[in-house]
Amino acid sequence: MILIVLFILLLFTIVYYILLRKKFHRPKPFVPHNKAIWLLGGYGTLLVLGVIFYAFIPAENNRADAEKIIENQRYSLYERLANGKFDEIEPKFRMEKWEKPYTDTKLNIGLGSITIDDGNQIDVFVERKRGNDGRIEAYLFQSKSYLEDVDITKYVKPFDLDWHGIDLRITAPDPEYKNIKFVIADREFPAKQFSKKPLLSHQADIILGEQYLYFRVPKDLIIENQAKDTINIEYVK
Repeated sequence: MILIVLFILLLFTIVYYILLRKKFHRPKPFVPHNKAIWLLGGYGTLLVLGVIFYAFIPAENNRADAEKIIENQRYSLYERLANGKFDEIEPKFRMEKWEKPYTDTKLNIGLGSITIDDGNQIDVFVERKRGNDGRIEAYLFQSKSYLEDVDITKYVKPFDLDWHGIDLRITAPDPEYKNIKFVIADREFPAKQFSKKPLLSHQADIILGEQYLYFRVPKDLIIENQAKDTINIEYVK
């Protein structure tokens, strides 16, 4: 549709240019003849360039494809962690790693300074080792986060772990405000100049990655979930 509009505008520009070339007897125009030709010629050139660059601007279906890729990342991470294949996950998805000597027989897992939206849960995977080696390993994995097509994962602060004896609290870091500057190219911009829609209005889509915690604990360690409504603990097969 946009290509058709641009073609009609370009055709109109050419016809109008030809008519101006003819020497009709008419009152002196508001814009001098030679300047009008340059203005129309320049605008016609911009329209031609717009048609060329139009094909290189991402369309909505490309964004839909990006969302599908992100969803596949989440599914792949979940499946690997649920099956104890955390060592097969690419390093770019591993955000944190903790190791702690631990000789107690029980571990209470709960929430600290973190707010979870209603209906959402934190997925925690637990793998029991073959023996009681007196150590707990913890890993944090996260799928990518995007603002439109821009990877903003490095600006998203991951979970943190707060240890107090046999109590382990999942916490969130103190919030930081980031000023991110980026450029969005809109395929529909050429047509908007002839409509009543604001030229510079744009609502950016944010897709936040999922965070998963993976624990490797001594074989006989007793784990108690103290926040069952918001923490989902799965034991690795």
